[in-house]
Order: sequence, then structure tokens, then C-alpha cells
Amino acid sequence: MLPLRFHIDTNCINAKSKNEEMNLLEQWHKNKIISIECPTTAQTEALKGHDTQRTDKALSYVENISLSINNTMYKEISSKIFGDKLTENQVNDVRVIISAIEDNSILVTLDGKSKKQPGGILGNAKWLDQKFQLKVLHPKEAVALVRKYLSKRDKSALFHAKIDNSPLPNWVRNDDHGHR
Repeated sequence: MLPLRFHIDTNCINAKSKNEEMNLLEQWHKNKIISIECPTTAQTEALKGHDTQRTDKALSYVENISLSINNTMYKEISSKIFGDKLTENQVNDVRVIISAIEDNSILVTLDGKSKKQPGGILGNAKWLDQKFQLKVLHPKEAVALVRKYLSKRDKSALFHAKIDNSPLPNWVRNDDHGHR
């Protein structure tokens, strides 16, 4: 397993498996190469409505439970990213952010940094990293990060196999589904 832990925002639950990057992240999670968790808030959001695929997918992940919400952190994040009046979804987004910070995980989201939504979570990724050491990534960026780690891991295994004159482990160059 690589030392990468991801929290997924509700918008990355990928119930219908239409997001190719999330499909790849999910496969790596299934193969125990990375860890994906779904914060309680994201799971609760996914349970709303009548989409059983989304509910099942959300509940298939380990749930990360935030024991408490730091009010100072909550106020700082909410005002910086969303302003004074928050919708229910924005309140939940702040809770997901705090959960990822508390768990020292990388947050994967589709929220923001677009023409339609220039700010949002992704639009404030640099600030969240500087202020709280929280990496916030779009699924494409998360896939690129995992591939970088896989490449380093494989190069190290190749190096050690050559030095030790030992066989290569079967996982070398096989965890990326040929997409390198």
C-alpha cells in the first residue's frame, strides 16, 4: 500500500462509475494500493434522495467520523471559501474539509475552480494547503499523484532487484492498468 489516504467529497462518490479518474482511484483502493474514506457528512449527504446506487457506493467506503468540529476552524474556512451565508451543502462542504484536515488525508473533490464556480474548495486549495496543510485535488490530480508514487515505488523495486539479483515482485508495473 502506498502512503496515500484520500477522503472523497460527496460529488466524487461516482455511483454510476462515469468518472474515469474516480474509477481508477476506486480500483487502486479495491486493490489495497491506496486508502479511500468517505467522511460521515459525505455519506449522510449521499443517503438523501432515492438513489440506491449512490447510497450503496457511499456506504461501501470506510466511514471517517469527526468527533467534534473546531468552531474557530469552521468559521475561518466557511468565511474564506463561502462567505457569510452558507447553504446546507456549503455547511457540509466545510465539515468534509475539516474531517480531511483532522484525518491528515488528501481531499478529492469536484467542487469549484471552474467558470461556473470559480472559488469553491478547489479554488481555495492553495490557501487550505498553506493554512491547514490540507491537499485538495481534483480526481485527475489525485490519479497523477498516485501514478507518481507508483513510479517511484516501481523504480525502487527495480533498483533493489538488480542490486540483490532477486526476482521482481509481480506488482511492479502492474498496478496502473497499463496507463503509464
